[in-house]
Amino acid sequence: QSEYYYKPSGIVTYSAGPFGGIRAAMHLRSILCELGTPSIPSVFPISQVQDSFDDNGNAIDKAYDRRITKFLEELEWYADALKEARKS
Repeated sequence: QSEYYYKPSGIVTYSAGPFGGIRAAMHLRSILCELGTPSIPSVFPISQVQDSFDDNGNAIDKAYDRRITKFLEELEWYADALKEARKS
């Protein structure tokens, strides 16, 4: 388990329905904490995945581009902050 200690994790979920696996994400958050890898506050759910991307894998709804950028920037911020904290 020590390889996970104080390294951030991000939760991405998807589903065929309207909730994008958000219920599973809440359970996964507690499992990640037990492993010692805190999850960032944001979650990236993808609802109705079958209708969310074109045949080339591009998001149909351009809001996904904005949301994934925010999610990845937050993950990077936590990775940098926890890396510094692990040094001490």
